[in-house]
Amino acid sequence: MVSANPSFEALAPLPLLPESQRKRVLVIGAGIVGMSCALWLQRAGHAVTVCDPTPPLPGVGYEAAASFGNSCTIAYGAVLPVAMPGITAAVPRMLSNRDGPLSLFWGDVPGLLPWLWSFIRASRPSEVQRITAVLG
Repeated sequence: MVSANPSFEALAPLPLLPESQRKRVLVIGAGIVGMSCALWLQRAGHAVTVCDPTPPLPGVGYEAAASFGNSCTIAYGAVLPVAMPGITAAVPRMLSNRDGPLSLFWGDVPGLLPWLWSFIRASRPSEVQRITAVLG
């Protein structure tokens, strides 16, 4: 198969799944990401339905669309949790920088302790791997 654009290679054919593995799939959002997902799922043999309360059509406002706000991306990096290994060691440096990404009202710290403990536990490598796999 020859690509229309010589800088990109044509996609290899996607083998159809056996009948027993095919599913009925609902894709929410008729934007570029939703339609791309729907097409790939359909190429694999799944029965796909696309649902969007306000599909992207000329003259139709997009603010109520399921596709609004996703920046048209599917990015594996977007499923990485904030609680990553090493984040706990970086906290003192972040707190000491007035322009840093973290600030606390020290009076709120006692109430935050249960959440902070969960955050620290979630930053363990095994937990980050589990979370990333689920979100991915």
